[in-house]
Amino acid sequence: MERVKEEFVSKNSQEYRLKKIVKNSHISLVVGTILLILFILASVLMIRVSDACLESTMYLNQYRLGSKALTYAVQAYAVTGDRQYYDDYMKELNEDRNRDIAWYGLEQNDIKVREWEALREIASLSNGLIPLEEEAMKAVENGDIGSATAFVFGAEYGDTIQKINDLTDRTIVEIQNRMDREKQFILLVQAGLGIAFLIYFIHMILQSVRTLQFSVRELLTPILKVSEQMIIMSKGNLHTRLDLEADDSEVGQMVAAIDTMKLNLVNIIDEISFILEQMGLGNYNVTISQKYVGEFIQIKDSLLQIVEEMRHTVGTVQGASKELDSGSGQLARAAEELAISCTSQATQVSDLMMLLDFLEQNIVSDEKDAEEAVKISNTSHSVLEISNAKLNELKRTMQSIMNAVMKLNEVMIASGEEELIQEVNSEIEKGIFITEEASANMEDVLVGAEETTSRIDNIVKNLQAEMQSIEQIQESIAVVAGVVDNNSAISQETAAISEEQKSQAESLVQLLNKFHI
Repeated sequence: MERVKEEFVSKNSQEYRLKKIVKNSHISLVVGTILLILFILASVLMIRVSDACLESTMYLNQYRLGSKALTYAVQAYAVTGDRQYYDDYMKELNEDRNRDIAWYGLEQNDIKVREWEALREIASLSNGLIPLEEEAMKAVENGDIGSATAFVFGAEYGDTIQKINDLTDRTIVEIQNRMDREKQFILLVQAGLGIAFLIYFIHMILQSVRTLQFSVRELLTPILKVSEQMIIMSKGNLHTRLDLEADDSEVGQMVAAIDTMKLNLVNIIDEISFILEQMGLGNYNVTISQKYVGEFIQIKDSLLQIVEEMRHTVGTVQGASKELDSGSGQLARAAEELAISCTSQATQVSDLMMLLDFLEQNIVSDEKDAEEAVKISNTSHSVLEISNAKLNELKRTMQSIMNAVMKLNEVMIASGEEELIQEVNSEIEKGIFITEEASANMEDVLVGAEETTSRIDNIVKNLQAEMQSIEQIQESIAVVAGVVDNNSAISQETAAISEEQKSQAESLVQLLNKFHI
């Protein structure tokens, strides 16, 4: 069954039909060539037969002419005794030799056996006249004209001459009839070959028309349509239908191949468009289902690589965004704690200033009340110890602020606030310096307070000096208060920025969560 199907397919193909046309054309060409050769051979044979007939007739006439020349010369010599006729006779017999030449010519022609028998009979009869002619010539030489005349004009000589003429005419007619029959046969053959050649010529015309129709209908027209389709496809239009049906022929197979190629291209383009659309919507969890063949596999590999790289990149960005969100939350909490700490420090500095104001009032009051100097000194000593503790606490607080600010620096460096960082660092260093100086002064004050117990007499003078020191402390604390207020404002601003950054990080996380990998 499969063999029959394959045979049917091969017979339906353009290749098979074209080969069949070419084969028929070759056969027709060979047959035409054979017919032409046969026709030429028949024409040549016709010419040869005509020439042979003409030559045979000519040689027979030449033979008869030679015989008549001898007869006329001997008869004339016998009647007149003129030596000229004798010379003519001998010349014909020995020099012209028309009969010998004719006989040799006949031998070269296609003379049949029966015809040769007639020719030999003619030659025998002609040779039988020679003795009579010799006797007549001897009689003439002897002067016996009557006897000579009797020999060449007698009944025997005349009958023989008549037989020779009749036999020669009959032989010529037979040869001509035979050759006419041969020519008729050759003419019939030529006519048959001419008719066959005419049929062959008509067949060749029809074969050429069929070949032309096949070439136009089966080859040229489909090729032009396929060419137009390929031009349309080259312009990016893959949805036009080719005006040819797919079958088991070469052109049909080519049409099927083009349709398959267009379908594959359309499917590939649709799948790539869908994948890109999904990627544009943030869905990177896509699969490739279309079958890619040949060099289209490179497109599939590149698309898979792009999707995998995008998955990896989006996953990395999502992880980084989550870490950023977590870090932003920690930074916001640290900034908030820093703001609370700075506010607390500002309150403590304010309390310290109030205590110093109160101390100043007490010192002014104690200038008039020397008796309560010891009590006031002790009170001052206590207050100063408290102040020293407060300053130490402030120092530790400033150190904590410094540590917090160092952490804040790292965040603000990442945020690009380098100038603000330098300003904050400068102010904090100044505050630390002033705090350390105030702490040292407070230690001196404590030493002075202790000395007030033993040096009660000089308390008034020392109070004046202490008043000056307290004023300096107040100025320093005012500066520290300004720095602390500034740090508080900066920390609050940092907290606000951190909150905003945390909000942006959360928005980034929410945005990246839209990508499905």
